[in-house]
Amino acid sequence: MAIDNLDYVIVVHIEVFVYVASIIFGILGLVFFKKHQKQGHFFGTLTLYLVITIIYGISLEENYLRQLLGHGYRIFWDFPIDYSWSVFKLLLPPFFTYISGVVLALDRVLAMSLPLKHSRYHMSTILAGIALLVCLMTVLLLFISNAIVPGSGREAMSWFKSSITYQLYMGTFWFYEAVYLFEVLLHITFCVQFYMFTRKRELFHARLKNNKTNHITLFQIVSQSLLCLLPKLCRYINMLFFENSVSWIVKYHSYYHTFLAVHVCLVNFFIVYRFFPERKSSVLVHNATVHGALFTRQILTSSTH
Repeated sequence: MAIDNLDYVIVVHIEVFVYVASIIFGILGLVFFKKHQKQGHFFGTLTLYLVITIIYGISLEENYLRQLLGHGYRIFWDFPIDYSWSVFKLLLPPFFTYISGVVLALDRVLAMSLPLKHSRYHMSTILAGIALLVCLMTVLLLFISNAIVPGSGREAMSWFKSSITYQLYMGTFWFYEAVYLFEVLLHITFCVQFYMFTRKRELFHARLKNNKTNHITLFQIVSQSLLCLLPKLCRYINMLFFENSVSWIVKYHSYYHTFLAVHVCLVNFFIVYRFFPERKSSVLVHNATVHGALFTRQILTSSTH
């Protein structure tokens, strides 16, 4: 049971709003993180995550605006547009959010496991560079597909599973499904590490506990588990054990991309919240025994790294 026409219209309008909010929060998150990161390398896994989510929002926002304005295209027919472009343009941005999420999770695991080496070798920057390279290599699939199998969506559909375009798409899909599974395993590892560190009282462990990027990762784990992981699990259970016969699971999973959009928006909002510039507040304390002397205490914010 797929999304009916009325549901589809409602979902599209919701997604348009969510994508705009996600773009705004992503840009604000970059600005606030840049101001907060006065020392050290600005380009890292968190920066890459924000940039990719902004691209994700812009790409899908443009697609849905086309549909709302009546200038959209159908993916498989009735419009002379390359099959590979129409498919990859819609599906690559969500895939890239997976790769940015997995390097952010791996960065946090390494930061807690090997803190000195993580800082010395700038692992966050290295991981971000590797993830960016993977994304660029994936984009090349689009150009390879267009070069090998040019033509309209109608022609591509006549070949379907035998076409190189379809094979490239399926290979990309399952690769990023594996990336997503790896991210889930990293999230479990991070949660175990964070729990162990919070039980210790050393200053170093206290800094890790108060680390803003760690808080963002924890929020990301909760949001992703509720909004993205759960529908995926239900879908695979339905496929493996019920041969897609449970209609409410099919209906539930049909909203997956909406859930993913909300997840990205919430995480970007939380990043803005964590890095929102805080004013140093002065607290005046009156002490009668010192004849009304005034003491000022600065409340300092903790650093990210």
